[in-house]
Amino acid sequence: MRGDVLVSNQLHTFLNQQVANFAVLTEKLHHFHYYVNGTSFFTLHNELREEFKYSFERVDDFSERLLMVGGKPITSLKEYLEHTTLVENQKEFKDAQSMLETVIKDYTQLVSELKTGIELADAANDPVSEDFFIGIITYFEDRIWQFKSFLGK
Repeated sequence: MRGDVLVSNQLHTFLNQQVANFAVLTEKLHHFHYYVNGTSFFTLHNELREEFKYSFERVDDFSERLLMVGGKPITSLKEYLEHTTLVENQKEFKDAQSMLETVIKDYTQLVSELKTGIELADAANDPVSEDFFIGIITYFEDRIWQFKSFLGK
């Protein structure tokens, strides 16, 4: 029984970390949406809007999943910054390329973390969370490919 509680606590911690990650990601994407400029403005302004909307919806999804499995989601900006593994924007981005490179880096990091989450969900006998994580990985891998292609990489 103690092992089950430990595994559940690890999954709860992971889910809360992702609540924080996606909250921070949403704000980073929102920032990029506002400040993108140049010849790619119309394309990227709209793409980045879709990205921050997707990310914002995942904050809700991770929080609700956490409640479903007996956890308590974090809900304050302070807690988000304490629990995130993403780096908050620390500089002014001068061009769309550096913005997209940051998005690619964050998405790649989250894919790696979500793969770890799949293992935690498997250990907790939680196939619903596994499936949820797989869906996000699929989305991010597609977007990473698309953004790299946009950058000619």
